[in-house]
This record gives sequence, C-alpha cells and structure tokens, in this order.
Amino acid sequence: GTNGKTTLTYLVESILNEAGLEPGVIGTINYRYCGRAVPSHHTTPESLDLQELLVEMTGSGVQAVAMEVSSHALAQERVRGLDFDVGVFTNLSRDHLDYHRDMDDYFAAKSRLFTDYLRASVKPNKAAVIYGNDPRGEQLIATCRAQGLAVWSYGDGAEWDVRPVQVTTDVGGIRGEIQAMERRLNITSPLVGSVNLQN
Repeated sequence: GTNGKTTLTYLVESILNEAGLEPGVIGTINYRYCGRAVPSHHTTPESLDLQELLVEMTGSGVQAVAMEVSSHALAQERVRGLDFDVGVFTNLSRDHLDYHRDMDDYFAAKSRLFTDYLRASVKPNKAAVIYGNDPRGEQLIATCRAQGLAVWSYGDGAEWDVRPVQVTTDVGGIRGEIQAMERRLNITSPLVGSVNLQN
C-alpha cells in the first residue's frame, strides 16, 4: 500500500519473535536481522542487492522475512524470482505520481505483487490480505479471487473476513476483540488511533 508498510513490518517482526522464529525485515528505515541493522538506500533494494541480502539473512538463521515492496520495485521487477507466502495491501493514496503516470498506473504497479508475483509463487499456502475499505482494495479483492488466490479481506464492517468488534481506542492504546473468519481473538496494543487498528 501507500501507507502502513513500515508499521506492518514492525508488527510482523514482533509476531514472528513471539512465535519463536528468527525474523528479518527489509524496509524503508533499515534492513534488520539477527541483531544487525543496515541502513537502507531503497525501501526495496535493487534485485541483486536484494538477493544478496536474502542469502545473507538465510545464512545467519533468519526463518521468515517481512519486506516492504514499493511500487518502484514492482515496476522495475526488483522482486522477480521471489516466492511470496503472503502479500498485504493496506491502501492506495496519492503518492509517487512523479514516477507513475496517474493513479491507475500506480495501482497497476501495486497490484503486480498479487497478480504477478504472489500468483506465480510456488508456496503451498499463499494468500492475499487486502484492506477492503479502500476502493482500490475492493477492486483488488475481486481480481485476486477471480484468479483463484486465497484472500483474507479486512476492514471495518461485517462484510470483511477480519474486522474489529467491541474495540476501544484511546490514549492507552487499542483493546478489544477482532473477528477473524470463524474465530474471535482478544487484542491489546499500546499503539493508538484508528490507523493502527487498521494496521
């Protein structure tokens, strides 16, 4: 998405740590793994640098990677050859129109993570996680389902697979329950605001 990628990688990194897995993160702020942090030059490295970084991470014991995949990287095929387990779409807002022709071109670039890379992935349980309250998210959900991809929609509303129910957000953070398909999960987070509930 346009917004939320960095926050999501931090959240996924935290979840992987709690699950006992050694995580790696590739993103806007830095590239992190096994106690190391390397300054990033691009949100998503150039293809050769990316492959080298992933090999280094694997050799260091990294078991899962959360990566921000920018629209530039998708348009330039920097992630060509990677097999993704999960792709997440957070939203699409006006950004990078100095690089993309217009919002349709920007969305087409973002969509490639799902329509090209995730769809072609050899991973057995691959899935698309898409924010449905964004109009482009709704469009992407329909496209992914038409292509036979497993989709987990999320958002604020009964029509989405994952949604908040009985949630409170205040200066103390987020507390309550989310419905995830047939399961209800208790959540607490020190993060504040509706945008972090979305994340």
